[in-house]
Amino acid sequence: MTSRPRVRKPSNVGRKVQSEVVLAYALVHPQSSTKQISENYGLSKSPLWTILNESGAHPYPSTPVKGLLPRDAERFVETKLHVVNNLEYHPTFLADIKCTDEACFSRNGMCNRQNVHAWSLENPRYAAEVRHQLRWSINVWCGIFNDRLIGPVFYEGTLTGQRYLKLLKVVITDFVENLPLPQLRNVWFQHDGAPPLKISNLKQYLMETFQNQVIGCKANDNSMSKRFVASAFGGTQ
Repeated sequence: MTSRPRVRKPSNVGRKVQSEVVLAYALVHPQSSTKQISENYGLSKSPLWTILNESGAHPYPSTPVKGLLPRDAERFVETKLHVVNNLEYHPTFLADIKCTDEACFSRNGMCNRQNVHAWSLENPRYAAEVRHQLRWSINVWCGIFNDRLIGPVFYEGTLTGQRYLKLLKVVITDFVENLPLPQLRNVWFQHDGAPPLKISNLKQYLMETFQNQVIGCKANDNSMSKRFVASAFGGTQ
């Protein structure tokens, strides 16, 4: 029989470790796991947890947030100014926006947040930027208007302009038919700047349905990525 290789213990096993040293290491390296700390100081996990708990340290979980790009600051200012200007003359402006978005749900790129934390004496509100390129498996479109949920609508394949237009015609027709005319006149339709959402017949449909009150991306042959937040297809900016 082949003998199993002996596992060497860390040289500092059995050595008394001061609680302050362990706490200081956890605070300086807040994303360290208990395994890393225990191996570094030759402690088993039980006394390590005792030291950290008695010191008031806690492994606070991170909050995944979307990573921002440099150009997003300008867009944020434009959005804020547009909202403030509309609220001055239209106090219910925010409630009259029909917010929509589409998303794909996949097992790829998912993060086990149980293993993402930051050791601290107080909650540091640690945020972990998420920039995953996901493969589409389940595609969903959904909208929110006041306290109403519009959808969700599931569709197959990647999102294209024609597929999006077909989806909207079904969903919005039902939405418009069940909305009082005075309220419909104040509705703003919002969607993002994904390329499939910029086709001309889609813009024309939204312009006619919502009387130019659309928040989205401006179509510009010279700069298709230029965004603005106003009546996107010809209304008041």
